[in-house]
Amino acid sequence: MKTYSKKLINKAGEILILKRSVTRDKRIELFLESFNILNFFRSRHSFPLNIIQNGLRRFACGIDKQAVISQRLKRAPSVINKLKRYPTMSLIRMQDIAGCRAVLKNIEQVKKCAKKLKESRMRHILKREDDYILSPKSSGYRSYHLVYEYVSDRNTTYNGLRIEIQLRTKLQHSWATAVETIGTFLKSSLKSSEGSDEWLYFFSLVSAIFADKEKSPLSRDIKMEKKELLEKIKQLSKKLEVEEKLNMYRTMLKVTRDSMSKKMKYVLLALDINARKLTLTGFLDKDKANKEYLEHEKKYADNSMIDIVLVSTESIRTLALAYPNYFLDTGYFLEQLKEICE
Repeated sequence: MKTYSKKLINKAGEILILKRSVTRDKRIELFLESFNILNFFRSRHSFPLNIIQNGLRRFACGIDKQAVISQRLKRAPSVINKLKRYPTMSLIRMQDIAGCRAVLKNIEQVKKCAKKLKESRMRHILKREDDYILSPKSSGYRSYHLVYEYVSDRNTTYNGLRIEIQLRTKLQHSWATAVETIGTFLKSSLKSSEGSDEWLYFFSLVSAIFADKEKSPLSRDIKMEKKELLEKIKQLSKKLEVEEKLNMYRTMLKVTRDSMSKKMKYVLLALDINARKLTLTGFLDKDKANKEYLEHEKKYADNSMIDIVLVSTESIRTLALAYPNYFLDTGYFLEQLKEICE
């Protein structure tokens, strides 16, 4: 199998955000070559991601049998956009190329899961830990992040690759799903604090109330009392027509299933925003699934209105729970918002 050095991988990252003037043909040639290198580097994370995800599943489901576990490789456009946002970051140093997540019932379970992971006997090295529950981001984002460096005596070719673990409560996950859903239709990355100031402000306020509900710290940027917070949320919710928009997005989505059966181990999710259509394509073979995923990535590399992810799954039911943003499912968020606004 063809391999690339760290130097070439980093060079590919630089070319993918290239701004200096080159001829159109040369630019296309460089982009395609660099895109292939990016896909090689990203695909290498699949094996260690599965290993670490299995460990996470064991710990999380031991704490909460209903824990929802998911994993993903970061989409190529998302990787490129992150390199643009952080010009000093090299592709090799990006820590969330591959990630897995556990959604648990409450804060105590999140803390317990994080503790078990850190105290476990697995050999992978904990490289970074960020408690965004104790110290929320200014956007209102709350989650617990652990970044591990893969270590193995048997599969040394993957040593050094980094996998991010996210631990969230159901409430925190519902907030993040709503942010992604609205951002998708506004055609802006609200989750990266880009886009409409009013929507960003609305979600930061809702996050503060959710934090209060979970008896957790609020973002340092929130200076108002709870009564004023609630009033502001009610005003913005009405002005932005939050409930109407989220309900509309959900009911307008058409879901089609291609080659789907209970035996399928891998599912390619393709969300076409303009067509309001989600296509689910099932695969038994991992290599075929990866090949189809890479072909879709290349085909829609410049189309921000089509979002693609390849996932492993146990059932369609757990698929919808693990990836509600692809199903535009913001039902739980709306339930919580309704409580706030009553």
